[in-house]
Amino acid sequence: MIKTESPWMLSLQRNRPLHRLTSNADTDIVIIGGGVSGMILAHALLTETNKRVILVEKNHLSSGASGHNAGQAVAAFEVPYSQLVETYGRELTDQTYTEVNNAFSSLEAITAYASFAMLEVEALASFLNLEAAKERLNTPGSTTLYVSDDNDETAVHLDDFKEKVWSSKYVAAVGYKAGIVNCPVLLEKLATRLLQEYEGRFNIYEETKAERIILKDDGATIECGRYTLHSDFVAFCTNGYGDFELVADQPAAANESIQPVAGYMIGELEAPAPIGVRSYIPLDRTEPYYYVTRRDAGRESLTCTGGLDTRMKNWQDIETWTAEDERKCSQIESFLLRNLEGFSGPRDFQWKGLMAYTKTGVRLAGKDPQIDSLYYSLGCNGIGILPAVVSAEIITKQIMGEEAPRTFFDPGLQRPSSTGNPEEIQLVSPPSRE
Repeated sequence: MIKTESPWMLSLQRNRPLHRLTSNADTDIVIIGGGVSGMILAHALLTETNKRVILVEKNHLSSGASGHNAGQAVAAFEVPYSQLVETYGRELTDQTYTEVNNAFSSLEAITAYASFAMLEVEALASFLNLEAAKERLNTPGSTTLYVSDDNDETAVHLDDFKEKVWSSKYVAAVGYKAGIVNCPVLLEKLATRLLQEYEGRFNIYEETKAERIILKDDGATIECGRYTLHSDFVAFCTNGYGDFELVADQPAAANESIQPVAGYMIGELEAPAPIGVRSYIPLDRTEPYYYVTRRDAGRESLTCTGGLDTRMKNWQDIETWTAEDERKCSQIESFLLRNLEGFSGPRDFQWKGLMAYTKTGVRLAGKDPQIDSLYYSLGCNGIGILPAVVSAEIITKQIMGEEAPRTFFDPGLQRPSSTGNPEEIQLVSPPSRE
């Protein structure tokens, strides 16, 4: 029987007591959202400043996209490299790629702090023709071009190419660095350590929904049911951007620009197999691509695959499972049966996660250009672990009045002409996740 649940969440053991907000409180910074973005920002603020931090989450830590992803930490964006260069210029685009690639070392430090073992691997993006693979090689962060034959002197020939890419349908692949992260386990370990070390400065309130947020330049008021939080700053770190009322004298940069999207995934438990990260790129770039994470799961291997998205009419649609959701997951399984060596089906798991697309397809990170009390680390379109690390650094430095890394995540730079929102399939394949 197929379980309509994320296996990442099923592997989580919660030993930390759950606390809800039960009184009014004042603090320096309120973080809204208990996923990767929110917890990594909390870590940065607590370890690098003397600020008091409260994090509120309407459900539980990792219950959103962070517990329903593929567990891939990759230096990737949802918009192709060439389009980012056209929109933001090569210098700023390359600088942003550099910051995200450099975030690997920061993520390693965070996982070590939380006593969590991240698996570092060489990921492979597989292509049906050599020309497309060579184009991908131009993207910052790409390392090596691999081919199935020895007709190209610029590439590394692999006799076991099929075994390396887990498929016999592809002729070339490009390597890049990746990490495999069980986000729910990481965040639970991180929360436990931070709460112990920063008792008195840090609180997490779960099952606490931010219903109304009133923003002034000199502070924020967050109404959570019967109780209210007052803070100097508030940081939106949630894909559920449309799930609360926002009141401000000036329009927020993210207003009406964040669209809800459901990302679909399936999982299969199988005999032990090599761990890794793979993606498969179609000839027609308007078609969906598929990405696979394989990791150890006790005496078995867990293969998680995604690649299909659907734009939702309402944010609350993520809470229900429909016949259309079932069809999307069956489509992913059909791709695997045709292409992935060793996949026999049927799937053991199926799930969907809430993603939030900006109009540009680019994440928002940093201070709102018009509201001094508002910061963003949101707009995760499915590959947000490393960008969340960069976002946390940007916000922390801005709050401290220091010079922050310059990236095209800056809310003041967003231009809505670069892409559009996805309909039945996602945006054009992002370069590093290809």
